[in-house]
Amino acid sequence: MSGYSGGSVTSSPPSWLPDWQDPSQYPDPATTSLGRWAWEFLRRNPSYQTDYEKWAVVPGQTWGKPPSDTPLSVWACCDPRPLAGETEYQYKARLTAERRPWEIIPLFRVLCEKYGLNPPYLPDPSHDSPGFMFSLVTACSPERVEIYDDDELSHECISVGALSPESTAEVVIKIDLNLPLSVQLQRLEKSLKLSQEQKKKAVAISPVKHRNRVSAYQNYLRVLDGRARGVSFDTLASVILSGVSNTHDTDWLGRRNVCNYWKAAERLCEYDYRYIVMT
Repeated sequence: MSGYSGGSVTSSPPSWLPDWQDPSQYPDPATTSLGRWAWEFLRRNPSYQTDYEKWAVVPGQTWGKPPSDTPLSVWACCDPRPLAGETEYQYKARLTAERRPWEIIPLFRVLCEKYGLNPPYLPDPSHDSPGFMFSLVTACSPERVEIYDDDELSHECISVGALSPESTAEVVIKIDLNLPLSVQLQRLEKSLKLSQEQKKKAVAISPVKHRNRVSAYQNYLRVLDGRARGVSFDTLASVILSGVSNTHDTDWLGRRNVCNYWKAAERLCEYDYRYIVMT
């Protein structure tokens, strides 16, 4: 796998990486949107690159369904698990006969949620502008139970229970779309702020404090791309921070700055790209 991994430099960087020595090949800090910056870091994430290479060619990674004879395990996460080679029709027929509920979630939805993406597919990391938006809020439906007809595969769904928070930092919100949204949202914001303060005092949560450094993002990317090609920190400093002294007398200031850029950039690649569009 090419890219960056755990702070190490790999031998085969992606072919689409710009020339780190030429800043004109990178987004302009003065005109680039926050969403584009977030994408620039995400697409350099080695896990994302791996998932794209593995799953982009899998049938059903769009809103459409794959051919009917495609094994269900190839393109979906299922509960309960399908049998080996079982198609969607066979899976539903078997569970209907057993009067058991099922859940089928296309893999692309799982992966989009993993990376906080809004599109119905994984964007190609080689594309500069993939044409999508990051999903800041996940909209979910209540848990559903399948009620089956004895004579056919058709079924209806009824909602039961409610979603449960996965951690102490999460809450589940119920909005009644029949009522004025403005009033509900005002009360909701007040309630959430109160809950956040209470949990902060109880040390149950630690709200993220992220400050976008848009003016530095271009250099962050250049350092990442240079390191992916095996360029040393000293060489990176001499080109990217040519005006900063990098000698023993200055305690190798240029190198230290570039190292800090690299660490910050790797955090943005791994997860913190999400915070760029939330600020």
